[in-house]
Amino acid sequence: MLRAAAAFAHAAEGDLAQLRKLLGRRTSAVRRLRSAVRWYAPTGQAKGWKLWIEGWAASLREPALREVARDLDQRWKAALTEVLTEGAEAGEFRCEDPASAAWRLTALLDGLAVQMTSYAGSLSRTAMLEWTDDALARELGIDRAELAAAAR
Repeated sequence: MLRAAAAFAHAAEGDLAQLRKLLGRRTSAVRRLRSAVRWYAPTGQAKGWKLWIEGWAASLREPALREVARDLDQRWKAALTEVLTEGAEAGEFRCEDPASAAWRLTALLDGLAVQMTSYAGSLSRTAMLEWTDDALARELGIDRAELAAAAR
C-alpha cells in the first residue's frame, strides 16, 4: 500500500501546486480566495475528485494512505488560512478565526464536490458556485455584491 500512498501523494501534489499558484497571485486576498474556491469545484469528468474520493475511502483501511491524505488536507487548509489571515490583517474583510473559516469552507466544498462527482446531475455547477460564493462572503463578513466586485 506504500506505492498507492506515494502515487496518491504525487497526483495530489498537482492540486496543491495549482492552489499555491492561485493563492500566490499579486492581487487582493478576496480575489485569490474566490478564484481558489471556484477552481476547487469539480468540472467535466472530475478525475481529480474521483482520485480524492477513492483516496479517502481507501485511507479508512490503510494507515499509510491515511497519513498522506491527512498531510495533504492539512496543507490545503493551511494555504487557505494563510490568505484568510493576510486579507483580514490588511483590512480587506473581517475574519476573526481564519483557521476555522478554512475548515468550514473546505468541508462545504468537499461535501458538494462529493455529491456532484458521485451523483452526476444532482447539483448544477452554477448552483454550487452560488452556494460557495454565499459561504465565502459570510466567512469574510462581506456581501455577495462586494465579493463579486472584488473578484473583477
